[in-house]
Amino acid sequence: MGEGIIKRKGKTNYGIATCACDIADSVVNNKPAIFSVCSVLHGEYGQENVALSLPSIVDVSGVSRTIPIPLNKYELAKYSNAANAVRSLLTELD
Repeated sequence: MGEGIIKRKGKTNYGIATCACDIADSVVNNKPAIFSVCSVLHGEYGQENVALSLPSIVDVSGVSRTIPIPLNKYELAKYSNAANAVRSLLTELD
């Protein structure tokens, strides 16, 4: 997937660097902003102790809270599958 993006758009490192700088600015300068970042879930969508990406408010404390978004049954099942895939990979790495 990333390869296709690079082919169509050229280098994407500036976009990634910009996002990283924006996130760092929110943390270092306590400028709360919403980013889609990975963090350990604590019950969101029925998931615990696994890090997945959700829209989140990032500030001086890091991810201060996640922002719930409505998911239909199909999306919820896919999110659960992603959580299980991450857990499975982590189990393999142990």
